Amino acid sequence: MELFKKPKSQYSAQQRLFCVTLHLHDQSLYNYLRNEIRLPIPEPRQLRQWLKTDCHNTGINSSVLEALLRKRQQYPEMYKRTCLIVDSVAISQHISYDSEKNELVGFVNFGKGANASVSQEVANEALMFLLVGLDGYWKVPVACFFIRTLTAQAQHQLILDVLHELADNSFETVAITMERNPLNEETCILLGCNFNDSKNLQTHFTLPNSNKNHYIIFDVTKEQQILSDMVEKTGIMLSPEGPVIWQYITDLMSLNKTTVKRACGNHNVESQLMDVKLMINKLGGNVANALNMLEGLKCERFIGSSATASFIKIVDRIFSILTSKIPWGQGDRSPINHINLQQKLCILQETEEYFLSLTTCNNIFVHQSERRQNILGILVNITSLKALLPDLLFKQNYIATQKFSMNHLKILTNRNPGDREKRPTAIQVKRALGHLLSQCGLWNTSEKKELLKNEMCFPSLSISCSYLYLPSPFQEDCVTLPDHIYSSNILDVMLQNSDMYIAGWIVREAFTQLTCNECRWALVTGETPQDFRSAYHLLQVKDCRCYFIPSNGTINHYVLSSLGPSDIFNLKQHIVETDLVTDNHYFQLIRMITSIFYKFRKAYITKVTQARLYRAQVKQILSKPINN
Repeated sequence: MELFKKPKSQYSAQQRLFCVTLHLHDQSLYNYLRNEIRLPIPEPRQLRQWLKTDCHNTGINSSVLEALLRKRQQYPEMYKRTCLIVDSVAISQHISYDSEKNELVGFVNFGKGANASVSQEVANEALMFLLVGLDGYWKVPVACFFIRTLTAQAQHQLILDVLHELADNSFETVAITMERNPLNEETCILLGCNFNDSKNLQTHFTLPNSNKNHYIIFDVTKEQQILSDMVEKTGIMLSPEGPVIWQYITDLMSLNKTTVKRACGNHNVESQLMDVKLMINKLGGNVANALNMLEGLKCERFIGSSATASFIKIVDRIFSILTSKIPWGQGDRSPINHINLQQKLCILQETEEYFLSLTTCNNIFVHQSERRQNILGILVNITSLKALLPDLLFKQNYIATQKFSMNHLKILTNRNPGDREKRPTAIQVKRALGHLLSQCGLWNTSEKKELLKNEMCFPSLSISCSYLYLPSPFQEDCVTLPDHIYSSNILDVMLQNSDMYIAGWIVREAFTQLTCNECRWALVTGETPQDFRSAYHLLQVKDCRCYFIPSNGTINHYVLSSLGPSDIFNLKQHIVETDLVTDNHYFQLIRMITSIFYKFRKAYITKVTQARLYRAQVKQILSKPINN
C-alpha cells in the first residue's frame, strides 16, 4: 500500500512495473486489489497505454497501427480483416548497450511505460506478434515483448491486450495462429477454447463485451510433421479402407535399381520413383501414386498397400487445402472462393470423419487413445476453417489459406548458417524487428552493415521467384536485332553507353526470377505498353539475339535508406497493393536489382580491392617501388 500513496497521475517506474506484472500473471488478484481493496491502480485501458511503443522498440507498436489506419482511410476493405500470428523465441540472457538509443537492452520490457530495467530482471524469451491482411497483400509486426519465463497466463493476457488494441482501432482479427505445444494449448483454454471432446471442439473465443469470434489455427507445417511421426511410431493403424502400414513407405524409400527391375520386370519405373526417394514429406501425393503403381505391377512387397496410399492421399489433400497460396492455383491448392466453397467444405467434413474413424491395433479410436494429441491439431484447424470460410467469403472474393501460416513470422527467427544453435540476444531481436520494419517500408534504417553482422538475419526476401525459364511478356512484339551487324545504329548506342548495356543484362537476369508482370513491366517501361515495337527504351536481349534497354530506375543509383516515398520504378497502384508488407514488391525490386548487379560486378570489385591492398603494402623510395 505504501507504494501507491501518490496520485494516479504520478505513477513511478516501480509502480508501473508492479501493475503490469500483476496484470499479466494474475488478473483476478489485480481486479480484487482494484475493486475490493480500492488500491489506486489503473484500469486495463491505461495499462495498455503503458504497453505501447513506437518505431522498432519493445511493446505494442503504435507507429505501425497509425500507418495502417492511414492506409485504411484510402482502402477500407484491404486493411480491415486480419490474422494475428503469435510466436515466442528463446533468447540468451545478455545485456547489451544500444548506442543509438543510449540504453541497455536485455531486461524484461513490456513497453515504454513498463520497462523492467529498474528491477534488473533479465529476459530469456521474446514474444512476437505479426498482423497479416486477409484481403490485401500486407503483413507487419505489431508487437514484441521481452519476458522472463513466459507463462500461459501472461501470454493469454498479452494476446488479449493486443486484440483489444486492434479492436479499438476497428481491425477485425478473425484468427490467431500459433504453434501447438502445451503452453499454447493452455493459453487457448484460458482464452475460452475447449479441446476435450474431439467430436465437439470449441476452437473460438470472444473478447469481453464483444460478439466477434476469434478462431484458433495451429501451425500447419508442424502438424504435418507430427502426423507423419505418429504414423511412423505407431507402425500400423486401421482405417475404413484397411490397415495403414508404415513399412510400405519404408520399403518404397529403400528401393534401388536392382530391386525395382527384379520386382517389376521390364517396366520402366525408375524415373517415376526417383522423385519419391528425394521427397522430404513422406505423406505426399507422389508417394501414394508410387504405392498404387507398384501394387498395380504386382510387386510382392507392396501387395495390399492401397489403404496406406488412400491415407496418404487424404492427408496430402487436406494439407494442400490448408496451404493454398496463389490466386491462380489449380486443384486442391486453389484458393477457396464462391465457386468451390461447398466442395472444399465437403472435403473438410470428409477428412474430419476419416480421422475420427481411425483406430489402433487394439480397436481403440485414435482420438480417444494416447495418440490423440497427434491428430488434435489437424482437427482444430478443420473445425476453425469450417466455421470461418463461409463468413469470410461474404466479405471478400477468395481466401488463400497460406494467410494463416506461421511461415510469415518464422522469417524473423531464421538465422545465419552455423549460428542456428545459438540463441539470439535481445538487441539482435530488436534490430531484426527494425530490419523487418524497413522491409515493410515503415522505418528507414541508417545503421551500418557491421551492426547486423552475426545477428538475426533475414533470408533474401524476393518477389515470387522461379528458377525455371519464364517467357518474356515482350517477346511476341519485340524488334529483333541479328548478331554481328556492327553497322547497326542501336548497337552503336550501346557501345557508347556501357551503363545501358550492363543494366539491360541485369534486367534480363531479373526476368528469369520475377513472376509479377507489373514488376517486369516496371523494369522496361513506365506503364503497360500497348505495342512494344514502338518502345524505344526496349532493346532485345543478347541471349535471344536481342537486348533490353531498361527504365531509368534501373540505371540510376539510389540508397535504400534515402528513397523515401519516391516511386523510381513508376509502379503506381502496384505499390499500394503490396505496401506495408515484408513482401513489398517496391523494396524487393530494388534489392533484387542491387543483388544481381553486385554479383555481376563482384569479380571487378574483388580485383579493385586486391589492387588497393597491394598498393597499401608497397613502400615508395624515390621513384622505385619496393615490396615489403
